[in-house]
Amino acid sequence: MVNPKLVQSTIGLADKRFRSCFRVIVWFAVLGIVALAIDGCAGHLRPNTPTASTPTGREVPFTATAYCTGRITATGTKPTEETVAADPAVLPMGSRIRLSGLAGRYNRVYIVMDTGKNIRGRRIDLFMRNCQEAVAFGRRSVKVSIVPAFFGQPAPAGVCYLRRGPVYCSIGGVP
Repeated sequence: MVNPKLVQSTIGLADKRFRSCFRVIVWFAVLGIVALAIDGCAGHLRPNTPTASTPTGREVPFTATAYCTGRITATGTKPTEETVAADPAVLPMGSRIRLSGLAGRYNRVYIVMDTGKNIRGRRIDLFMRNCQEAVAFGRRSVKVSIVPAFFGQPAPAGVCYLRRGPVYCSIGGVP
């Protein structure tokens, strides 16, 4: 005859071993999932320093719109009539750009000092103080060229200029 206490203790010991093994398996599964998540996300991070995809001096077609709201730009300054919002991956902050192909008063040099959630790729957004003027501006095709920072000479590698001094953009020769 089988001793019931012996059977019960053997089942209890097997149950403890099962629980211990189960905990180890769960921990390995959690660590594996975390490792996969870290490895998967590491390749999708945006670089910290944007590079300009628009070369100096060459005119590139863009779509221009206008905005009139906002008190502080992405660079932390107040927007002015020279302020333009752009995709930092295309035109880095602090870049000086010349617009052509618009009505006379809009064909001038602007400074990229802002971004916008809908400003991606070859789109720019001009700041205007008057909201009626911004609405009337609508959507227009424009030619954009980057203006060299040093009186017609290419800027040294890594330097862009704002109104109040240099801003280091980590790009080669394009302000």
